[in-house]
Amino acid sequence: MGTDFEKILDEVNEKAKEAVTNKGDYIGDNGLLYCGKCNTPKQCRINICGKIKTVYCLCECGCVAQDKEREKARKKERDEWIERMRAVAFPAEKFYKYTFANDFRRKPELTRVCKNYVEHFPDMSESGTGLLFYGSTGTGKSYAASMIANELISRGIPSLFVSIKSLVKDIRESFGAEKLVTAGLNEYKFLIIDDLGLESKTPYIQDIILDIIETRTNLGLPLIITTNVSIKELKNPQSITEKRINDRILKMCFPVEVAGENYRYTAIKQDFEKTKNILYGEDQSEDDE
Repeated sequence: MGTDFEKILDEVNEKAKEAVTNKGDYIGDNGLLYCGKCNTPKQCRINICGKIKTVYCLCECGCVAQDKEREKARKKERDEWIERMRAVAFPAEKFYKYTFANDFRRKPELTRVCKNYVEHFPDMSESGTGLLFYGSTGTGKSYAASMIANELISRGIPSLFVSIKSLVKDIRESFGAEKLVTAGLNEYKFLIIDDLGLESKTPYIQDIILDIIETRTNLGLPLIITTNVSIKELKNPQSITEKRINDRILKMCFPVEVAGENYRYTAIKQDFEKTKNILYGEDQSEDDE
């Protein structure tokens, strides 16, 4: 058995010789190979069944290089995992760009709220505290919520962004298996329900939304809700179920008003002007004549 092991060791050692030996390496006074860069041994002697064998090993700079390669591989694996998580979290790739680094909304107070929420997420998560972004259409509520989600995902926290419209669609297409749909939402530590409003007015959908909110409340899982509904409207519900929903939202989600310019309208206007300039611009062929 010892002979077989020695044979394997000799084969491994011979292959290691090609990988370990570099230009500038030298033999030390003790007969071992030394690294020409860090001047530490690339060989060592070990006792195998009473026999002293000289085998190859990593020098200090070799160990450092190996650690760097391992760290690089771990980072690559983590980055790929984060990108997979991001792909699951959002309905479209455009949301990947909604980050603090790309924030163009010029709303420093809103950005500060979002950043502070992320920095204190462990505390927010422990208390189950979420946010309620409310305001008129196109003011940046979804963008703000997405900035938070993107940063949390980058920190390895499973997150999900779902619009109320797509949620209602999934529920209606579940053929009575809505519990499976809602249970899937609670697998995420952080959830965004976007554009809570008209689609959630039917009693059936309201009961499901209430179940989602109550479950996350009981599990201590934070939630961000974006809505065009005002605080005044939230405090004056039109049904008992709506009152229960709104009460729980206001209890677990800190309200943040998102006011100001309608960015969607501005973007549409800019695209219109760009197209207009192309279509009604000067005829280049006339200039060439």
